[in-house]
Amino acid sequence: MKFLRLFLCASLALSPLLLSTAAKATEQLFGDYVVHYNAFNSTFLLPNVAKAYGIERSPTLGLINTSVLKNGKPVKADVVVESANLMAQKKNLNTWLVDEGDAMYYLSSFKFTHDELLHFTITVQPEGSQMKETVTFSQKFYKDE
Repeated sequence: MKFLRLFLCASLALSPLLLSTAAKATEQLFGDYVVHYNAFNSTFLLPNVAKAYGIERSPTLGLINTSVLKNGKPVKADVVVESANLMAQKKNLNTWLVDEGDAMYYLSSFKFTHDELLHFTITVQPEGSQMKETVTFSQKFYKDE
């Protein structure tokens, strides 16, 4: 199932074009590690791709894609993702690993309402490392009709 990987890689590359200028960059360097991340509406996935990976497509369901690389190669990590709305109501997001051998990424799902600004905190601790780093960003989401 390379379709999802192709979509996620393309979305990481295009995310600066898709996000508002207020959004932070989609990668951060932490020592020898690079954390890539982006968020998008689940309806951006083609129906057959979403079905193959067991991902619900919904106009009010978003996904965060996070990957951790060391020397250009994917590494396993503890990835914890939290969202908060403008009223500071926080939610720990369900996060799961997709391991395709030469590609590894973590997906997190979340619900949103139309025209909602959400703040995200991604905490990453690469396997076998004492380093624990945090990425934060905000993004507005719109219900896909």
